[in-house]
Amino acid sequence: MLRTRGNHITWLGHATFKITLANGKVILIDGWVDGNPACPKEAKKLDRVDTILITHAHSDHIGDVLSLAKKFKPQIVAMYETAGWLESKGVKNVTGMSKGGTFKVGEIEVTWCMPSIPIAFRMATKSSTAANLPATSCASPAASRFITPATQPFSAI
Repeated sequence: MLRTRGNHITWLGHATFKITLANGKVILIDGWVDGNPACPKEAKKLDRVDTILITHAHSDHIGDVLSLAKKFKPQIVAMYETAGWLESKGVKNVTGMSKGGTFKVGEIEVTWCMPSIPIAFRMATKSSTAANLPATSCASPAASRFITPATQPFSAI
């Protein structure tokens, strides 16, 4: 059973997930919302984004990251090469990581895991135990077993 400890996880279509922490902060995994045909229209309007975690630099994973970064100025965590590209485009608050590294972003710790394709993140908050987040690569149908679509948000205790 996935225990989210008051955090809400919403699938926004394709490879994009929105995690709303119990304290209201919002984390996006892969920022492709506006151009994402699988993202429901009502879920495309984001009021807040504090952190963006980028699995890789395919357009269907970072398609809206530049506009989201400009609007919300979130902390962004990505592979080093992707982080460098984002910085070359003027994006601030970018941290590059490599496999196995751990980085603290606010009250969460993000560890870059890559047991194989797909890439996954391991995230822990002060109020919960570590959770392996579903991988969000192009080949992640298994994620649907753990995360509900934006049309059916859920919260587990």
